[in-house]
Amino acid sequence: MTCDSHSTDTPRARLLSSRKMNKARTPILIGFFLTVIIVTIFNVILSTFKIMTTPQRPKALIDAETSLQIQRYALKEKYLERNDAIRIAAVSGVLASICASALIIAAGIHREHVRRASVFMAKIGQFSEFPVHIRQIQSGELAPQLATLTAAEQLERMNAGQEKIVRALESIIETGTAQMRVIASQARAALPPAPDARDSEPVNYIAPPSFAQLLLQQEIATGKQMILAFINGIAKRGSFLDIYSSAVAGESGSGKTGTLLFLIACGLISEYIRFIVIDPHYPHPKSLGAKTRILWEKGLMSLASTDEEILKALREVEITIFERIRQIDLSTHPVVLVIDEVAFLAKSPTVGKAITNTMERVSTEGRKCDVYMLASSQTWLAARTGGSSVVRDTLTSAYVHRIKPKQANLLLQDKDEAEMVRQHVKRAGDVLLCSVHDDPVIGQMPYTTEEDIKLVANMVNYPVNLQVNSQVNRPENLPIANEPIDHDLPHKPEELTDVQLIEYVRNHYETDKDFCAKAGINTGLFSRYTQREKLTDSMREAIRKDMSRPRLNVIDGGKK
Repeated sequence: MTCDSHSTDTPRARLLSSRKMNKARTPILIGFFLTVIIVTIFNVILSTFKIMTTPQRPKALIDAETSLQIQRYALKEKYLERNDAIRIAAVSGVLASICASALIIAAGIHREHVRRASVFMAKIGQFSEFPVHIRQIQSGELAPQLATLTAAEQLERMNAGQEKIVRALESIIETGTAQMRVIASQARAALPPAPDARDSEPVNYIAPPSFAQLLLQQEIATGKQMILAFINGIAKRGSFLDIYSSAVAGESGSGKTGTLLFLIACGLISEYIRFIVIDPHYPHPKSLGAKTRILWEKGLMSLASTDEEILKALREVEITIFERIRQIDLSTHPVVLVIDEVAFLAKSPTVGKAITNTMERVSTEGRKCDVYMLASSQTWLAARTGGSSVVRDTLTSAYVHRIKPKQANLLLQDKDEAEMVRQHVKRAGDVLLCSVHDDPVIGQMPYTTEEDIKLVANMVNYPVNLQVNSQVNRPENLPIANEPIDHDLPHKPEELTDVQLIEYVRNHYETDKDFCAKAGINTGLFSRYTQREKLTDSMREAIRKDMSRPRLNVIDGGKK
């Protein structure tokens, strides 16, 4: 067996086996190809026989079948778009339902998160109030705090009850005292009156004298200080240095216009004051401009009512501040800008920004150069004053008449002062005076009418706003807005530096383009030089020429 196994593994045995396999493979391949050839020849013969034996179909039948097939395709094409639309709508509906479900689930989850993170205000009694997290409510952590606050609230109620008892006793004592005073007064009435007997009963309200009475009593006269208000029947005197930039606030009919009339009239008599009044409601007969018409017709003050006049008036105030700070104008006579209906003007697209800018500048720089302001309005909300709180934040004092508590809080920014207005300012003419140097105090403003303004116009002889070449005699050194710059002043135009000349242009013209158009200078070239704070000789000459020209009065003394 070993010999046989060894002989099968020899190369010779493997060669003999391979030859036997090759001889068997050749007949198999020949038989396969012969079978394929025979089947193919049979199929060709069968197909030829069928074609030859099958009768030819009529052309009409073929056309009919073709037409039917075309109609089928047309029908499929007709309903294809509808089926697609239905399929798209179905898919869209499913997707929308899925999205809506997802949104509802997300909203529910978000709401649950918000609820878990919510903080509530727990209130026990009338005064105890504190924040509480919802987890504290669910876990019961608040039980000790609630017990403590409940006990405190009960103790507060007990104290309140004791206070009520004390007040009741005080009321009984006051009633008894009043009865004893009545009995004593009846007893004194039976006796001969003492020569110096006076009523010692305190008086809660003392009506102030009217403007006409103050004139007759010579309480208002040239050389005397202004009367700012009456406090418990006593005149509180002072000047615009005590109020600087003051708000005159109050509801309609509370006495704002009367206060402005009194301060204008009193100021004109007391000293040389130049009033520049801005009133957008003129010529309405109840407006401030209408009631002071005789004053500006005689040149004792200026009035601006249209947008163009208002812009010119504001520009004149800023020029005055600039010239007095730069010592171009050495006058120390007060200039007072009076603005009626500030909230209405601050929202104006044409003059609103100029109003707020000038108010801010008067409040910050005016005191240094004797320029002051009175600003009147019913509302002090930022939304009602051009979206900015600058209008009320620039004011340093206030005359607060009867006004809504919310408006008082906004203007005064002090709860105690707002409470004083709520409790004590009831009548027309009542006012909370918040001056610069003194504590707020309740007072009354003297009743001032249009007839009183006519008296003032007849009493005051000095012209505050004179015209060019006016022949009216004026006090020495009285400032006139339309006079040219005095070249004898320390700062002559030719002595000013380039920076000062550029600042003059910026303060006297809205834009560099306005000045260049007037002076005939290239705007681009001028802007490049001003950025470097350098000027050419021609630019300096043009600015000096502009400074030396007569400055026409911003607002005519009389409106025709």
